[in-house]
Amino acid sequence: MTASRRIATAASLTTSPILFFIGVAVVSLSFRTLVLFASNADIFNLAASIEKGSLPDADYLARFVGSTRFVGSNGLDRASTDCGDPFTRASLTVNLAAFDAATKTIDVPLADAAEANAIRAAEHRLECNPLDGNAWLHYAMLEARGKGPVASVIDALRVSYWTAPSEGWIIEPRLAFATNLTLAGVTGFETEYLDDLRRFASFESTSRVAAAFVAVASKLRTQMRPLIDAQPQARKKAIVAEIDRLGVDYTRQEAQ
Repeated sequence: MTASRRIATAASLTTSPILFFIGVAVVSLSFRTLVLFASNADIFNLAASIEKGSLPDADYLARFVGSTRFVGSNGLDRASTDCGDPFTRASLTVNLAAFDAATKTIDVPLADAAEANAIRAAEHRLECNPLDGNAWLHYAMLEARGKGPVASVIDALRVSYWTAPSEGWIIEPRLAFATNLTLAGVTGFETEYLDDLRRFASFESTSRVAAAFVAVASKLRTQMRPLIDAQPQARKKAIVAEIDRLGVDYTRQEAQ
């Protein structure tokens, strides 16, 4: 046997076990992923349904969150070690829906438990996925509900601006939350808020921009008007016409 053949044979004997163990590891990880997905299938299905606009009642959501009948040995009302993106997103979606539904009832203990679960789900999501701007927004909203507009709430809101600057589905609820803070005199995010308003005025439908202008207080109309005026002429004309149709005179300047 030549030296080159001996070297090749030795290399194949060395690499074969390595390739074998790599293959076993890949199969094991794939199997674990499939098991985790199957065990959480009910959570994923419910989260997808909620994201499409279907919201079950508060009692059902409370039983789902707290019942191992749906989620195996790891209920959504307890801490989880699963840091997978699909699970943490679905867990947050379901817990937020449960909290939203619970707040519409007169069951205070149910609402308190749902709030605690939602905060836990948001914290877990952010530990695993710290660039999720939607999770940062909801964390800020949940914290503000319990603590008021403290510094940590504003910090979380600003991280939401940084991590999700342009997603329309996040901008709209963020604008509503930030508008309430602004009207309450809270500061610390003025530049980011104005950027969100500009994106909203530029890219949302003309009817939604008009409705927002009509709905907000005069203080915020003063901020929105230059952004509407800066739109292309056809878009501005459509927005103003819709504002007038809703019974508000766009040309009337609010008192400073």
